[in-house]
Amino acid sequence: MASESWKVVGETYCKAWLQQAFEPENESLPCTKFSMDVKATVRRCLLQQPIDFNEDMSLFLEDDNWNVDENEDTVEPLANNPFDLAAVISQTLSRLQVPSHAHQDMIDTIILPEAFKAAREHCGVPKVLRIAVRVDVYVAEKNYMEEEFGGDGCFGG
Repeated sequence: MASESWKVVGETYCKAWLQQAFEPENESLPCTKFSMDVKATVRRCLLQQPIDFNEDMSLFLEDDNWNVDENEDTVEPLANNPFDLAAVISQTLSRLQVPSHAHQDMIDTIILPEAFKAAREHCGVPKVLRIAVRVDVYVAEKNYMEEEFGGDGCFGG
């Protein structure tokens, strides 16, 4: 589970696309089912002092400043309820160490629109829609006391 003390910093990349649509051979589906292959790259930095990521981000983009975790999971939710689908995607992102405060934007603006676009294009007989989802996110956690530096840097008060 992703730590809620991690703050998303810098650019977040999220993309979803249809890889394949097919009718299942040995399964009767009540509605279209998604098979989502989700891969998340989470880059973590433990800060020893405050930093303004709007000004100093280029200093921290070097690979040796980040611990990189690459995780993947496949989920197969039915497409009959967008709220259930969003919950499954959020749970999957959590398992892949993506901080929860980043989930909603990824789900609302990228993953669900792409999934339902694919479902509309392949309406009729229920199918399995294999969708690839790739996430790349930078997160930071402070490892210092605010009082040591007389301010709060990027993490607010």
